[in-house]
Amino acid sequence: MEPITFPPVTVDRDEMIAIALRHTAQREAVLSGSPEVVGTTQATPPYLNAMGLSIGNMSPACLRPMYLVVLKGNFDGRNLVAGQFNQGKPYHVSYVGYLFDQANGTPGSITATFLSADGSAFRKILSDPSLPEPKQTLETDPKPPYVQCIDVTITGGDEATPVATPIP
Repeated sequence: MEPITFPPVTVDRDEMIAIALRHTAQREAVLSGSPEVVGTTQATPPYLNAMGLSIGNMSPACLRPMYLVVLKGNFDGRNLVAGQFNQGKPYHVSYVGYLFDQANGTPGSITATFLSADGSAFRKILSDPSLPEPKQTLETDPKPPYVQCIDVTITGGDEATPVATPIP
């Protein structure tokens, strides 16, 4: 069977940041203040797994284009992850990461949401030693059968190994 190919993906960082901020506001997840964008990066499933942000048992060879936007603020995680925290008092988190799947073009759709009470989940991907060490690390060693991955080409931006870009 021939692999399915997609047209190249052009990264539009500003549009994804705007969508992440709008999504957070629409879900009424901001408890106080204004969210701050603290990092963005192009990503692939193996890169995310290596950074401790697993999206499943994806092949180490998967080059599916994704983009991560990380926000810092005072959030209620109940409103960001469907069905997880839908009752009781707010589930306070300080960091939220939105993963955009760009396999069908940009900006793509938010395919995963990562929550972290103290930012430790994002310490490695943001290269921020001021964030605490994760209390538990997510060790991933994908083995077949893998979740299906369709590889596409990413264009625009830096196509080398992704590195989260801190936002000043």
